[in-house]
Amino acid sequence: VVNKAGLIETVGSGEPRIDFLGNTKGALKLEPQRTNKVPTSNDFDGSGWLASSLTATDNQVVSPDGTLNASKLEMTGNGSLRNASEISFNDGYAYSIFIKKGNSRYVTIRSAFFTQSIIVGFDLDTLSAQTNGKIEDYGNDWYRLSISKNISGDADKSGYFYLYLPDSLGAQTSESGNYAYLYGGQIEEGSYATSYIPTQGSAVTRVADACNNGANEQV
Repeated sequence: VVNKAGLIETVGSGEPRIDFLGNTKGALKLEPQRTNKVPTSNDFDGSGWLASSLTATDNQVVSPDGTLNASKLEMTGNGSLRNASEISFNDGYAYSIFIKKGNSRYVTIRSAFFTQSIIVGFDLDTLSAQTNGKIEDYGNDWYRLSISKNISGDADKSGYFYLYLPDSLGAQTSESGNYAYLYGGQIEEGSYATSYIPTQGSAVTRVADACNNGANEQV
């Protein structure tokens, strides 16, 4: 959740999740069960990622969780950051990552499937996203970018996700020297992105939230 101080924090099992993202009073957060399929969500040099023509340097700026653990991603050519292993889905996919602007105005995220690929450009100056994309403000110049697509009923349901730092909206060629700061990558089954699930070496599942005997009264 996002706490009162505006920082991401992990809530213990069995505790209610009160989220303050965009809500100064806080609200009970209820989400379905989801699994972050990236084994190293915040280690972009780790086993979960494949870097092409770029340098990922750990612990460069303060992340959305308030600690010095966000990475600097700098392009050394026209490459990309990709999840290392092909991932399969049943009904839909969602990819999300936290970005803080460096010198690159644009970010492109591409899903590479046989029939269900999408390309989404993000503009960090206008805070806008192309079709199938979403951008959320997490404060301190951090934004969560996400793409999602429902693929139920389609034959091809496995693929990869690429991130580029180009010089134009939606371009799939990074520009050498462009850089941005990254935190918290997530790939999950579903037609939309849910709250961040940290991983440190293997996939992690967050069980579904439940609210029993909830009232409809306003407090």
